Amino acid sequence: MSKQVFRRKCVILTFLSFCLFVKSGLAQASNFEVTSPVLKPGGTVPKQQLLDTCGGENISPPLRWFSSTQNSKGSPLGVSKGFAVSMFDLDAPTGKGWWHWLLVNLPASTRELPAGAGTDTGNFPAQCRNDYGQIGYGGPCPPQGAQHRYVITVYALNVAKLSIKAGDSARKAFADVKSHAIGVASMTVVYRSEN
Repeated sequence: MSKQVFRRKCVILTFLSFCLFVKSGLAQASNFEVTSPVLKPGGTVPKQQLLDTCGGENISPPLRWFSSTQNSKGSPLGVSKGFAVSMFDLDAPTGKGWWHWLLVNLPASTRELPAGAGTDTGNFPAQCRNDYGQIGYGGPCPPQGAQHRYVITVYALNVAKLSIKAGDSARKAFADVKSHAIGVASMTVVYRSEN
């Protein structure tokens, strides 16, 4: 089989996987939302949330998630046994994106995270290793030039505890999160490095 045929088959399989994910409803949890008092969908990431080497304070944003229907039993929140939270850069020049944060094993009763939860390993110990090689949150710090999109996602899970340990690679651990997700709520924010 030629390389071109192999690549074409890989693209088709990737597209089909994405279609199944969307069809399952996980990519469109319209009755489950995530918000933040410091982030607005499509808005620019504030300085506090940027990586410290990019002039920021590396503070993970405060987040809140809730059912957008009056009856939460019709929402993933009504049946979730736990939650995970992530931040992922879709536009990183790696070809595979960039994991900024993956926090897992949040109790089913959790509906919000305070600012700084991403570096608070005392109260939130199940932090994965981001693509900077650090445990917990690592804020945006893209190369100078193009605007990057950062997707913050809350995953409602069908298990109370994943088999992920603190310090596991977010990139590898995400497969476990995805396999147990019964709903997701996401918001996308942006940032462009000028210096």
